[in-house]
Amino acid sequence: MEHEYRHGFQHILPKGEVNIRAAHGTLVVWLQNAAGSARWGPTEERVEALLEAWRPGRERERDRQELLSPPRQTHQQMPSTPIPVLTTPTTPTVSLQTLSTHPI
Repeated sequence: MEHEYRHGFQHILPKGEVNIRAAHGTLVVWLQNAAGSARWGPTEERVEALLEAWRPGRERERDRQELLSPPRQTHQQMPSTPIPVLTTPTTPTVSLQTLSTHPI
Protein backbone atom coordinates (compact mmCIF):
# COMPACT_ATOMS: atom_id res chain seq x y z
CA MET A 1 0.00 0.00 0.00
CA GLU A 2 1.30 3.46 -0.84
CA HIS A 3 1.60 5.73 2.15
CA GLU A 4 3.23 8.95 3.32
CA TYR A 5 5.06 10.22 6.34
CA ARG A 6 5.02 13.74 7.72
CA HIS A 7 8.51 15.23 7.67
CA GLY A 8 10.13 15.93 11.04
CA PHE A 9 10.79 19.53 9.96
CA GLN A 10 7.10 20.06 9.17
CA HIS A 11 7.00 23.38 11.04
CA ILE A 12 9.69 25.03 8.91
CA LEU A 13 9.19 23.42 5.49
CA PRO A 14 6.95 24.78 2.73
CA LYS A 15 3.50 23.18 2.78
CA GLY A 16 4.17 21.18 -0.40
CA GLU A 17 7.23 19.45 1.09
CA VAL A 18 5.75 18.30 4.42
CA ASN A 19 4.47 14.89 3.28
CA ILE A 20 7.02 12.37 2.07
CA ARG A 21 5.97 9.29 0.14
CA ALA A 22 7.38 6.14 1.74
CA ALA A 23 9.87 4.29 -0.44
CA HIS A 24 9.45 1.00 1.45
CA GLY A 25 6.78 -0.82 3.38
CA THR A 26 6.06 0.06 7.01
CA LEU A 27 5.42 -2.32 9.87
CA VAL A 28 3.17 -1.21 12.72
CA VAL A 29 3.39 -3.14 15.98
CA TRP A 30 1.07 -2.68 18.95
CA LEU A 31 3.07 -3.22 22.14
CA GLN A 32 0.56 -3.46 24.97
CA ASN A 33 -0.07 -5.30 28.17
CA ALA A 34 -3.40 -7.08 28.69
CA ALA A 35 -5.11 -4.02 30.22
CA GLY A 36 -3.91 -1.72 27.42
CA SER A 37 -4.96 -4.21 24.78
CA ALA A 38 -8.42 -4.52 26.31
CA ARG A 39 -8.87 -0.74 26.22
CA TRP A 40 -6.91 0.39 23.10
CA GLY A 41 -6.30 -2.83 21.17
CA PRO A 42 -6.00 -2.91 17.35
CA THR A 43 -9.63 -3.37 16.37
CA GLU A 44 -10.66 -3.58 12.72
CA GLU A 45 -11.92 0.02 12.87
CA ARG A 46 -8.65 1.31 14.36
CA VAL A 47 -6.54 -0.49 11.77
CA GLU A 48 -8.70 0.96 8.98
CA ALA A 49 -8.41 4.45 10.50
CA LEU A 50 -4.62 4.05 10.64
CA LEU A 51 -4.48 2.96 7.00
CA GLU A 52 -6.66 5.90 5.99
CA ALA A 53 -4.50 8.36 7.94
CA TRP A 54 -1.39 7.23 6.04
CA ARG A 55 -3.01 7.17 2.60
CA PRO A 56 -1.18 9.62 0.29
CA GLY A 57 -2.67 12.88 -0.89
CA ARG A 58 -5.51 13.10 1.55
CA GLU A 59 -6.30 16.31 3.33
CA ARG A 60 -5.91 15.78 7.05
CA GLU A 61 -7.97 17.39 9.79
CA ARG A 62 -4.98 19.30 11.20
CA ASP A 63 -4.27 20.70 7.73
CA ARG A 64 -7.86 21.92 7.49
CA GLN A 65 -7.60 23.51 10.94
CA GLU A 66 -4.39 25.25 9.91
CA LEU A 67 -6.15 26.70 6.88
CA LEU A 68 -8.93 28.02 9.11
CA SER A 69 -6.61 29.52 11.72
CA PRO A 70 -5.49 33.15 11.41
CA PRO A 71 -2.36 33.69 9.33
CA ARG A 72 0.94 33.61 11.14
CA GLN A 73 2.73 36.86 11.58
CA THR A 74 6.00 37.01 9.75
CA HIS A 75 9.08 38.17 11.55
CA GLN A 76 10.53 41.41 10.31
CA GLN A 77 14.20 41.29 9.56
CA MET A 78 16.32 43.29 11.96
CA PRO A 79 18.44 46.01 10.38
CA SER A 80 22.04 44.95 10.21
CA THR A 81 24.39 46.54 12.69
CA PRO A 82 28.12 46.72 12.26
CA ILE A 83 30.04 44.05 14.10
CA PRO A 84 32.51 45.55 16.56
CA VAL A 85 36.12 44.89 15.63
CA LEU A 86 38.13 43.37 18.43
CA THR A 87 41.57 44.82 18.90
CA THR A 88 44.54 43.20 20.56
CA PRO A 89 45.43 45.04 23.76
CA THR A 90 48.96 46.37 23.92
CA THR A 91 51.29 45.14 26.62
CA PRO A 92 52.56 47.97 28.81
CA THR A 93 56.30 48.37 28.68
CA VAL A 94 58.31 48.79 31.85
CA SER A 95 61.87 50.02 31.82
CA LEU A 96 64.55 47.77 33.29
CA GLN A 97 65.63 50.52 35.70
CA THR A 98 62.21 50.47 37.33
CA LEU A 99 62.37 46.73 37.80
CA SER A 100 65.86 46.72 39.30
CA THR A 101 65.05 49.33 41.97
CA HIS A 102 61.75 47.80 42.94
CA PRO A 103 61.84 46.22 46.43
CA ILE A 104 60.84 42.60 46.50
